[in-house]
Amino acid sequence: DDARGRRALSLAVDRETLVRDVVCGGGQPCFGFTPDGAGYKTPHGVEFNPEKARALLAQAGFPGGKGFPRLELMTTSREVQKTMAEAIQGMWKRHLGVHVDIRSCEWTAYKFAQNSMQYDFSSSSWSGDYLDPSSFLDLWSSASGNNNTGWSRPEYERLLAESRATGDQEKRMALLARAEALMLSESPVIPLYWARRSYLKSPEVRGWHPLLLDNHLFEDISLGAPREQGKEAAP
Repeated sequence: DDARGRRALSLAVDRETLVRDVVCGGGQPCFGFTPDGAGYKTPHGVEFNPEKARALLAQAGFPGGKGFPRLELMTTSREVQKTMAEAIQGMWKRHLGVHVDIRSCEWTAYKFAQNSMQYDFSSSSWSGDYLDPSSFLDLWSSASGNNNTGWSRPEYERLLAESRATGDQEKRMALLARAEALMLSESPVIPLYWARRSYLKSPEVRGWHPLLLDNHLFEDISLGAPREQGKEAAP
């Protein structure tokens, strides 16, 4: 069935290689969709397991990739996106015997095709708007304007609704984790990696600290002489 086929494709992606060779360390191989943090424990629903991928693909009716439809992976025209698509294309061919074509689009055409769901696979990314797992998991609600996958499940909607109705934060996080585990098991999206940002900071900068949302207030930042060992320089 479709879920087994999608899950097989996800299991055939070597995320360690993508992070090392494509984004050159600018990320962390993911094991779920929502990053860990803010009291949330991401369920481990993503892995690289070619043997299991081949078994699932056979159960979906495509043993060794035979009979699998010729599909397209749509990307933007950015070079890193095209390189990523080529790497994934090679992994699916090598591990599953499945071939996909790559369609590189300029931004306007890419967004139109994605928003109107005129694609087979589409590269994409997401950054949380606020510090909570619901910023990621509400994406796949049927009511979300950002859900361009066509995927929805009543059980997923129920879990999200129940998480909004409880004031118990521990219970809420557990409900969201169950929702994410359900979504990952059906693989409407194939998470690849959690991005990282690198900064070059002068020793004179004070009050700048890494933040999950990367929303720095300049009123908290000052300049001062570089610290000497054992001494604190005044700003």
